[in-house]
Amino acid sequence: MFAKKLIPCLYLCKEKAVYGFHDRAHVLASDPVSLAASYFQNGADAILVFDLSEGDNEHERALDILKEICFSVEIPVIGAGNVKRMEDIKKLLYAGCKMAALNFSKEHSPDLAKEVSQKFGKEKIAVCISDPGQYEKNAAIIHEWASSVISIKEAVFTQPVKESKLPVICVCDDPCIEKIVSLAKASSLSGISGLYYDNGCLNLIPLKRSMEENGIPVSKMEAHFSWKDLKKNSDGMVPVV
Repeated sequence: MFAKKLIPCLYLCKEKAVYGFHDRAHVLASDPVSLAASYFQNGADAILVFDLSEGDNEHERALDILKEICFSVEIPVIGAGNVKRMEDIKKLLYAGCKMAALNFSKEHSPDLAKEVSQKFGKEKIAVCISDPGQYEKNAAIIHEWASSVISIKEAVFTQPVKESKLPVICVCDDPCIEKIVSLAKASSLSGISGLYYDNGCLNLIPLKRSMEENGIPVSKMEAHFSWKDLKKNSDGMVPVV
């Protein structure tokens, strides 16, 4: 079982972070960049950003904010939303995203998957599914041209998706730690997003500790060497250039 990653989801709408696809009026943070930085500083392993903008001007501003987010954090950023053609994937990756996601509820996405994968590499491509049928219908395409699956609702994380040979990120609808721990035991699950973070739980260390106590490996930042391994001068200081 690979280490499970905690991946807060940030929904961009009108230059603010809102609560989700169906709650765009409720503002979670007026400064999405600062929110992303807080997630990073408090133990997040990656950040999933959905661009919910409408219109070209708002979309361009969302890309600018996404670029600021990528610059402000030292963890992978996955960009999604408003992807209609290869150029949109290119913009997300050029903004600094480690991976860009196709929405497989859109008819054009399965055909687009091959094109963008061949252009940028499948390791740069994820697919978002909002219904188990989208995965079952397109399983062959997904496995050939993508490197990760994003289940944008917990109800989508059903048996066919759980048996995926690709790592799956699940957006969990329940903020309860016990529910998240239970969900994380699925072998295909690589990352967890969802309401736990949206309810103000910025410090993710307690959740990681709870997962470890239940035998679930988590991603941790650990130094490859300790202070005692460094060569010090006569004053006990480490010379640097």
